[in-house]
Amino acid sequence: MTTDNENFEEIDVEVDVAAEAEVIREAKVIKASPLLDNPVVELGGRTFEIDEPNIGITLRIINVIGRIGVRGEKIASRLVQNPSSRAAVFGILAGLNVVDLYDFGSAVLQFEDEKEGRRFMKDLGPKGLKLAPLVKAFFLNYAQSDDLREALANFTMGQDLLEVTLREIV
Repeated sequence: MTTDNENFEEIDVEVDVAAEAEVIREAKVIKASPLLDNPVVELGGRTFEIDEPNIGITLRIINVIGRIGVRGEKIASRLVQNPSSRAAVFGILAGLNVVDLYDFGSAVLQFEDEKEGRRFMKDLGPKGLKLAPLVKAFFLNYAQSDDLREALANFTMGQDLLEVTLREIV
């Protein structure tokens, strides 16, 4: 017969405290980023001041990353039998296209009207559309949103748990 205490793992308080301290340290580093000194992105003759994203913007950013990630995984799995995360990242880069940038730009530049943002991006044309300002806008959103950072981190950590659970079910 087992006691209730035998069903639970022992908790190492020192490890938990150290992990929490690391999370706090990382958050301070992110909040102190020189990127935040100038949270402005210029693209196509317009200036965008990037604030902390609301939940709608956060979800759109995550959706775009998810769609691109799924396509990258598919590309990687066609090329490699058991793709690593590195192969998936290269698959993402191999599958990235201009339409992705329209969606990504609309989200990270914080257009409330998604269609308006995509239209703005598309109207820039091939010579006006630039990747560097969109990357800066993404990291401004990322640095200012605890929710976005934690959601992405939790999703990544949760994938391992989900894989183990699915193996147990199947």
